[in-house]
Amino acid sequence: MNGLYADQRVVLDALFADLRDLKTASGPIDLIFFTGDLVGKGAFPMETLESLEERFFTPLLASAGTDASAVFIVPGNHDVEQSKRSAIAKLAIDGLKTVDDVNRTLDDPFSVLALSAPFEGFRGIRDKFVKASRAVSNGLFESYELDVRGKKMGIAALNSAWCATGRSENADYGKLLVGGRQVEQLARSLSHCDMKFALLHHPFPWLAEFDQSAVQRKVYDEFDAVFFGHNHHGDVLQLARPSGKIFVSNAGCLYQGRGYFNSYSIIEVSADISEWTVSVREYFDERAKFGSSDRFAAGGRQTFNMAGSQAPDQLNALPSEEYLTAVSEAANSHLLSSTISEVAPKNLAQLFVVPPLHSVSERQLGANGSDTPKSEPLQLSQLLSGDSNVIFVGAKESGKTTLLTYICTQENGLAANNPTTISAYVNLHALTKQTKAAILQAIVGFSNGSYPRSHFVRLLELGRMTLCLDNLDLSDSKLVGLVEDFFKQYPNNKYYITILETVQTSLAGASIPALIDKQLVAYVHSFGRKQARELMHRWFQGSDAKSTDEIDNILASLKRLNIPRTPFLISIFLWVHERNIAFDPVNHAEVLDTLIDGMLDKFHESKSRSRLDSTAKRHFLSDLAFYMYQLERDYVTSNELEMFTASYFKNKLLTAAGAPFIEELVRKGVLHDIEDAVYFKFDCLRAFFLSTRLQESQAFFRDAFTAERLLTLGQEIDYFTGKQRGRDDALRAALVILDEYYKPIRLDLDLSVFEKIDAKELPITVQQRDDLKGELFPPRLSDEHREEMLDEADAQTVLVPERRPTLTVRKAPGTVPDFISALQITSAILRNSELIDDGDLKRSAYRRIAHYWCEILLMAIFSVELRHDNEAFVEIKKIMPMFDEQTFDYLLKLVVPNVIGSIMFEYLGTNQLEVVLKEHAEGSQYAIERLVSTMLQIDLSVPGYLDAVEKLSKDEKTNKFTKSILFMKLLEKYMFKSMPSAEAERLRKLVGNIFVSQRAGGGNRLNLAHRDQLISAMDQNRRTNLKAVEQ
Repeated sequence: MNGLYADQRVVLDALFADLRDLKTASGPIDLIFFTGDLVGKGAFPMETLESLEERFFTPLLASAGTDASAVFIVPGNHDVEQSKRSAIAKLAIDGLKTVDDVNRTLDDPFSVLALSAPFEGFRGIRDKFVKASRAVSNGLFESYELDVRGKKMGIAALNSAWCATGRSENADYGKLLVGGRQVEQLARSLSHCDMKFALLHHPFPWLAEFDQSAVQRKVYDEFDAVFFGHNHHGDVLQLARPSGKIFVSNAGCLYQGRGYFNSYSIIEVSADISEWTVSVREYFDERAKFGSSDRFAAGGRQTFNMAGSQAPDQLNALPSEEYLTAVSEAANSHLLSSTISEVAPKNLAQLFVVPPLHSVSERQLGANGSDTPKSEPLQLSQLLSGDSNVIFVGAKESGKTTLLTYICTQENGLAANNPTTISAYVNLHALTKQTKAAILQAIVGFSNGSYPRSHFVRLLELGRMTLCLDNLDLSDSKLVGLVEDFFKQYPNNKYYITILETVQTSLAGASIPALIDKQLVAYVHSFGRKQARELMHRWFQGSDAKSTDEIDNILASLKRLNIPRTPFLISIFLWVHERNIAFDPVNHAEVLDTLIDGMLDKFHESKSRSRLDSTAKRHFLSDLAFYMYQLERDYVTSNELEMFTASYFKNKLLTAAGAPFIEELVRKGVLHDIEDAVYFKFDCLRAFFLSTRLQESQAFFRDAFTAERLLTLGQEIDYFTGKQRGRDDALRAALVILDEYYKPIRLDLDLSVFEKIDAKELPITVQQRDDLKGELFPPRLSDEHREEMLDEADAQTVLVPERRPTLTVRKAPGTVPDFISALQITSAILRNSELIDDGDLKRSAYRRIAHYWCEILLMAIFSVELRHDNEAFVEIKKIMPMFDEQTFDYLLKLVVPNVIGSIMFEYLGTNQLEVVLKEHAEGSQYAIERLVSTMLQIDLSVPGYLDAVEKLSKDEKTNKFTKSILFMKLLEKYMFKSMPSAEAERLRKLVGNIFVSQRAGGGNRLNLAHRDQLISAMDQNRRTNLKAVEQ
């Protein structure tokens, strides 16, 4: 409350009026707690003190009917005068790393005096308005005693802000300290009281790991209730503890703007202290009054039974200090910054940026992502507080694992719905066996043995765990069945699951099986400018003012390289910026190559024959990755690694000690050990090092380019061809394998059918549609079945049937997903082929690949059914309200080409294919082939792409459906992409022309009016979106 402005006055007047009404109805308020941030940014001029007395405390006490001795306040981070903190005090705070360090500091009167200097202004307010008798008082914290209705009440005003830095955002998260000694002193001073209340500003998760568990347990053991602030949202719960129960309240924010959720709570305690009833009062600006908050509970009121002690069969689920430390270490170990950066936070909570989460795939919303979201994202906070089990779907490196580990750390705090849970993370891909026992063992391993297996089993049976399950492979029916059985056995827990996004899951969420009751699917989208800017701010911790231009340069590089805006890749660019490394990569593989150079200290090493340099380390790691491949695992046991390292050094007559060498690689973040297994810290590193073997070993190259191995080595082949961009043998071999995968399915779709799609119905029968749907979304085959089918296809001589305008279906089930995977890999190889000097090979490869993509596009259009509440479709309706329902039914079909086009762009998108794309767009026989090449030109912004669009749209053979796809593609680009004004104006005009050409009556007055209405909406959306980008 830094001065009282007009809007604050309105809210406070409503508060005082509400309190007067409550006093009339129920009597006066006995106690008033204010849990921090009374004053903004530690500003305490005399006029603030006078204003607080005249305009806040005096009318507050009068309205509530409360005695002046019954008001209590604690300091928040905004109550700290940072300018009064000495440099010595700052150094002393930075040196507090253990419980003993903190306790010794709080035991020393001189240290307490130095630490209390920034609270001088706050103490002036506290001493003036807090009249109760002090039991303990020093510059940091106090305790009070008073009699209320015949009971002796003890109030402990804990200080959680004495280490607050004043930095913005969550810079203090996981760093603050309270100190067990502070709790002990205050609790001891109130030991004779009938009831004891603890007040502090920051919830426990804001404390440093070593301090959190000790302080939390002491507060829960010693007090009957604890009251927090800081979070700005009201929340109340009760916790079981060994000695009984404790009441926990998180206060709302009294003022954060008139449109904010401004609230306060009234707590009524029964005479026998057995029932606590909470009434949350919320400010409603439309009527300038406080009223019952239905968002808290029905009628804004909830009663808690605080009677009785803990049941004998209940477990104390509050995580121990050892467990919290294990969780934090596991979460922080996933950070790239933990090993390569000198400035970025090493704590996940301080660095983590929530990715955009949506109800549909990003591919449905457009290729290559947009700089601003096209619809409102799902809120992670709501997913955490809701009762649904959440499945996160995302691409590789999209941050799914980091998201899960972040959730795991958050759920160990005071969750809104089930505060007595313990969370754990399990990597399903790394299970030693596919059994429930293995999942339980993984939970024990994650906790670093903090609790025995029986403890976790009991928690699961009681429904008191939050379990984060990473890397569920939907193609592994045995693993999916195991997870489903686990859910059935332990149904009352909260589950978060991640799965890899595929073509099928991009097209339809219905392709994700129902694994558990109350299941919600959330797609992880790539970072936009907002998230990238926040990540940069957190990376440099506000110490280095980075301009918007830096973010623009990073995002422009990612766009130029056509690689996703993932937090992992953006972090690499931030690290490059931090180290001032000369950096001009041409693809994803070269980005990783530079990262590995940094991790192995290539940029700062001095070449010496007395030590292993980065080149030798790379060779070792390549051999290690190949050894894992031979074991058909992505890890080695500690014993296997020890033997492998010894053999490696022995064979090369090297005298280096194996153990220190491995320890160095772990320390540098290249390798990562979990229990008895050693992995590459990031799987992309394993894939990259294995990819180098493809260059070194012709035998491995031949093995990789077989139908049996291509799909399992897709990422490695992408990196290999990204580094070796002239390997025509890789492209030729992949094309042969692609044809092998096509043989069993033999779609043979007549591409001319595309030209017969119209608004009313699809040019196929219901049976044909069902057949295609069964092919695109089949039960996943086992590896053995797939190999049998390929062998069978190779053994047969398949005659290519004459193409006809009807649809034929494949001869064998379950291979379309594998064919699509092979098509993606082959497309990526062609994308990486700019140094191949055989132009005819590139042209023929592109024609074949494009043809196959066209068949997949047709198949998807005919078989995927989308709902009218689809997120992408809802956005279309917002932009074009002038369309009728029949037209909207037609436009709904356009979402599918958007998905396939986005996937094609992801795997084929490179300006190095400009000549091939233009030739194909002009010379292909079928409209669908010309369309896909034109769409790629649009996404790549190939010079002259608008000429290609205009030519295709004006061709008399181009049907309405093709024009509609072009229309939506241009509409997306105009509204969300920055471009030169001349290009934007021509694109805008072209959109209008295509719109009119599709309407019955052509350029009549009504259609022209609708065109102008559309363009006006487009212009408004473009201004809004581009303005959001600049912020």
